[in-house]
Amino acid sequence: MTAGEAAGSQARMSHPGAWLTKRLRPDPQRLVYATNIALITVTVLFLAFLLNLQNTYWGLISIPFVAQIGSGITVWRSVSRMVGTVAGALVGLAIIALFAQSPVASIAAVALWAFGVGYLARFEIGFDAYAYGTAGLTAIVIVFGTGPNADLAYGLALARLTETLIPVFAAFAILLTVFPRSVENTLQKGILDARDRVLAIVRQAVDFDTEPDPADRQAATKALSAAYSNLRAFSFERSHRGLDVDKVGGATNRLNHLLVAAETLSLVAEGPERNADGPIAWAVEGFSRRMEAIPVRFGGAEGAGSAAAGFRDFLAELDGNIETRVSAQKTGVEHSRDMTALHAVRNLAQCMASFLEAEAAVFDPRKPAPRRHPVAARYPDHLAAVQRGLRPALLLVAMSTLWIATASSSIEPLAMLVGSLSLVLPTIAPRPSLGGAGIALGLGLLAMLPVAVFLQIALPYVESFPVFALILASVMFVFFYICSAPGRLIYAFGGTIMLAITLQPANTQSYNPLGLFNTGAALALLPAAIAVAFTVIVPENQNWLRSHLRRGMRHLLGRAASGRDEDPDEFLAQSLDVIGDYGGDLDLGQDDNRALLRRARLSVVLGMELHQLHRLRRLGHLPRDLSDLVPEMGTSLAGAAFSEKPTPPDLAIFAEAENRAGALLGKAQASGPSRSAVLRFLLGARFLHDVARTRLGAQPKGKPLA
Repeated sequence: MTAGEAAGSQARMSHPGAWLTKRLRPDPQRLVYATNIALITVTVLFLAFLLNLQNTYWGLISIPFVAQIGSGITVWRSVSRMVGTVAGALVGLAIIALFAQSPVASIAAVALWAFGVGYLARFEIGFDAYAYGTAGLTAIVIVFGTGPNADLAYGLALARLTETLIPVFAAFAILLTVFPRSVENTLQKGILDARDRVLAIVRQAVDFDTEPDPADRQAATKALSAAYSNLRAFSFERSHRGLDVDKVGGATNRLNHLLVAAETLSLVAEGPERNADGPIAWAVEGFSRRMEAIPVRFGGAEGAGSAAAGFRDFLAELDGNIETRVSAQKTGVEHSRDMTALHAVRNLAQCMASFLEAEAAVFDPRKPAPRRHPVAARYPDHLAAVQRGLRPALLLVAMSTLWIATASSSIEPLAMLVGSLSLVLPTIAPRPSLGGAGIALGLGLLAMLPVAVFLQIALPYVESFPVFALILASVMFVFFYICSAPGRLIYAFGGTIMLAITLQPANTQSYNPLGLFNTGAALALLPAAIAVAFTVIVPENQNWLRSHLRRGMRHLLGRAASGRDEDPDEFLAQSLDVIGDYGGDLDLGQDDNRALLRRARLSVVLGMELHQLHRLRRLGHLPRDLSDLVPEMGTSLAGAAFSEKPTPPDLAIFAEAENRAGALLGKAQASGPSRSAVLRFLLGARFLHDVARTRLGAQPKGKPLA
């Protein structure tokens, strides 16, 4: 027993009443969520019975997929579900019209559609991907439910649309009017978390004696990714009067640049032969002193604006400092390290001032919103997209073959559920939970089974709708209160599926214990099929994450090295996506994972520096002999960082770049853009040279170094 466990045990024995009270005290957030689910259940049943729908269970199954705690998240998910349902209904009708008389062709067509929407879902974030999953689900339901009866397709499509719109309408009515809860608080807390983590990394960067921790960087990247997702949800709350979406987005983008600037200074500080005295010591001390003025909380214009002004004053002092100016005039290669360190501190101060100004603008209505600069923030990982599409397609073919071979009506809903859940779950559940999704669904089904048996016995004696709806709503309330704790929501999906499919509420209700047994037996295969989907067909385990992280960063760094992309913001956004998506779930207890994540972050810093050098080249401010060296340096770095067959970088290229730039600065008398560009080139070449020599040196074949 650890010391913490012993202390907890002692506290329970010494204060059993207080400990029990704390454990049994209702969680207000979960209580409100479970109440919302119960009210939505009543509304769904009422509307379904009013319209005399036959497949009410699809409305019940849809409830946990559309009802979320924040109204913005609910709107986002509901809109995605409506769009996906309409698209899936149209495709389902088309498949029935073309292939109704050929079961094999129908199954092949719907499997191809499942592959397509699964593939496209990989290129979206958050619940935008959910729209594609819903489109696949709807088409599957229509094709399987219609079978060879093409004349039923239109009616089934209309019923499916109605069954989907009912829970969407109910969620809107309850979550946006009865218990409205904005996602704004979640957004502010998330941005504050990302802000605190990035500022902590900045403090580590200016403390040259502190060793950077990869876990801190991993947490900061995940927090930034979550902030962007919350921003997307917040944008659906058209009635909000608080934060401006564009302003908050601008501040979050500035945090990204601040994180990269801190990484750059950390690399410079770790470089060889660094001089801790002179202008660099004064600069670091001045930066650290102004860090103390940064407000602790994210929530005021005055404090952030004052801190931003302090960093602007510091930048003016840094540029006017006599020691800094003397160092800039010593243009030889031997003095470039000092200037590289000073430039890194200056860049960090510039990014800090920009972030604080963006933060102040968030809470100052007089400040205009920043101009929107749309970029493709999602990294286009085509291999991962193919793998995501193959999972539901293969499962559909396998389960459809079983259905046709057994001719069992109980296998039909199982085939629909397996194909649908393998499409939808990756769009709404975090990746770490997918590996255990089969077990979680199975436990949810098992937990609801005795309740379903009891209701099969008791409900025949219930004749009034209010009592019937109250019983089902009470069951949903208890189950969702228990399962709304973090990491348990998939249990709720399993329980809802068992309750809805075994009861299948309708105006002309019939209860069949034998049917319950057959349904339970068929649903028993569901957890195993889902487990196979996420652990056998495409297991997104640690090896999978490492492979895709390497591929993504190799591709992005290669693009930055070649100079094909002119937008550093897009490079930064896609790098954040790759590191957050794949690196965010890496187990940092493994040394290989820590090394790989450090290498990925190093590639982001190198890519941003190469973008700046390519920009100087495109502007025409560099002489031709220096301009030609930029792609060569980039290719050398890319080959050493993430190549499938890594090769040590050619250090002679970097030395040649430094010598040429130093010689030009030593003999040139002209000032202006050309001289500034050459000086900037020299600093970049010096930095890349140090990184290539210390971080990308000789390494074992096929395994990059930390």
